Amino acid sequence: MKTDLKEIEQKLHELKPAKLPDDLSAKIENIFENSDHIQNKHTALRKIIWLPKMQKISAVAALLIACVGVFFAILNDQNSSNKTTSSKVSVNKPLKKDQFVPTNAKNVFEGVKDEGLFLSKDKIPYHGVRYQFLDSFLWENEEDGSSIEMKVPSQRLFLVPIKTH
Repeated sequence: MKTDLKEIEQKLHELKPAKLPDDLSAKIENIFENSDHIQNKHTALRKIIWLPKMQKISAVAALLIACVGVFFAILNDQNSSNKTTSSKVSVNKPLKKDQFVPTNAKNVFEGVKDEGLFLSKDKIPYHGVRYQFLDSFLWENEEDGSSIEMKVPSQRLFLVPIKTH
């Protein structure tokens, strides 16, 4: 039985695999080349950052904030010039009943997260780095000893350009 198997193994080793016809081989290679190209195109489209749109939105937001700031500055100037309607807050004024006073504020760095590579609309590669923080605030009421604590997670995404030449 073992000799039969050795003979079959010997014959199998002597056989050479048949070659695919050239046209069929070319079709198979074409399918793989096109699928890589299509897949790369889809992943590139998902990672595109529309920087010009973000820049326009940021500029509009900055202008809106500046206009609101100017409005309140003008309103504050009008109130300070009018003696009857202005309200002066004394620093040494005693606290009202049930008033909370800020006692502690912290900004804790939690870590960095790698966001991978991005490709902008104008085909510039960027490496995304996300910094994560936890801001915490504590207010206390001196009269009854109660406190309010608020924790706010925040993060900042930085896009670092990658040199390509």
